[in-house]
Amino acid sequence: MSSLPVLDPVEQRILGSLLEKQRTVPASYPLTLSSLRSACNQTSSREPVLDLDEATLEQAARGLKDRHLLRIVWSDTGRRTLKYHQSVEEVLGLDRDEVALVTVLLLRGAQSPAELRTRTERLHSFADRVEVEECLQRLATRAEPIVRRLDKRPREQDHRWIHLLGPSAAETVTPEQPVDRDVVLREGGEARDARVRASYDAVAEAYADRLADELHDGLPLETWLLDRVAAYADGGPVVEVGCGPGHVTAHLAAAGADASGIDLSPAISSSSQRIAVE
Repeated sequence: MSSLPVLDPVEQRILGSLLEKQRTVPASYPLTLSSLRSACNQTSSREPVLDLDEATLEQAARGLKDRHLLRIVWSDTGRRTLKYHQSVEEVLGLDRDEVALVTVLLLRGAQSPAELRTRTERLHSFADRVEVEECLQRLATRAEPIVRRLDKRPREQDHRWIHLLGPSAAETVTPEQPVDRDVVLREGGEARDARVRASYDAVAEAYADRLADELHDGLPLETWLLDRVAAYADGGPVVEVGCGPGHVTAHLAAAGADASGIDLSPAISSSSQRIAVE
């Protein structure tokens, strides 16, 4: 069994950001929670761009601390503020050039050697692409490999590399298959509807749990528009087609409309009834 840490996407972003800022802004390192959030949510040099809140980061950081991949320390000057310091570099035993590549792979996912050379410039200066590839090979041929080279995809000129410290969207790459765009029409309307219904039924409960409170959690424009619809109906009937879990229908009813909702999915309809009761 591998002893390499398995990091979820939030943990990858935290450690990648700490590794990066330790090299690029050493005067501000270790990072406060606020600075860590800014680093994780940067809109540049991050793929994908995230919007993580402090509570999520604090919880993930404490989990990393328990696994000895991160240390939480007190600021040694000024206000007594907690700061965050990565220790994954020590755990993995990485050299400086290896740290640079792992950092950028954590922050930006699968990349070619040419992309890695450009994007690691502030962390470590590789002389050329060959030097990047040599470093990647060292990481890939360790007793427990930390990176892996992906097969080329159609129309790609170069191989891309990924880290092996957790699940990556690019980790499973399959050749492009021709899409049969006529199969839905050939099978007929009933088969099409059954597919759609089964797909929504499969996610109905999670869908309802996620969306049931969305109108109360920061959608002022949508709430205002729904209130306008209810006012325009003036007590008359309003039908929401494709009502999902029914939270919009419930809001319209509460606003005074004679509201009802219909949906293709029986499981979604059950969720809608649950929300109506609540």
